[in-house]
Amino acid sequence: DTIATIPRYPKPVGLCVEDPEVRRLRTAPHANLFKVRLANSEARRESASYLIQRRYAWRGYSTDEHAAEAPNRITIAAHDTDGIVGTVTIGLDSPDGLFIDGLYAEEAKRLRADGRRIAEFTKLAVDNNAHSKPLLAALFHIAYICARRIHDCTDLLIEVNPRHTAFYRRML
Repeated sequence: DTIATIPRYPKPVGLCVEDPEVRRLRTAPHANLFKVRLANSEARRESASYLIQRRYAWRGYSTDEHAAEAPNRITIAAHDTDGIVGTVTIGLDSPDGLFIDGLYAEEAKRLRADGRRIAEFTKLAVDNNAHSKPLLAALFHIAYICARRIHDCTDLLIEVNPRHTAFYRRML
């Protein structure tokens, strides 16, 4: 049930001559790989919720106690050998609306009125010991594929706290 396996550090590309480092990486244990999976069980949703609570609490942000299963929410999580290291939730628009409607209702309403199919990325959390551009890129890429390609959304929205813009610029 793994969606993708992503190397923690991208492999160097061997050009023209055999690079001994590439050979070593091919045979290295899978300790440096992330596996991206759907959080499609209670245990996986609880692990994702725990990571979110842990990462958000140190900043003083409040979160829901547990991630309830909802038909318009899809949570994906990246795992390494020690457990979950990253998560993001895709919110698909529904009659119940989206979290983004709380602060940006007019903007979302305008997109809907123009016939756009909107989705949001929420509850992004990455373990502080797993700062990896490939990890964050994989989470966003798979979330994009899910929302855009599988669910035909035309616009993907994300709220970014102004204090976090430097993080997103650096990591993406």
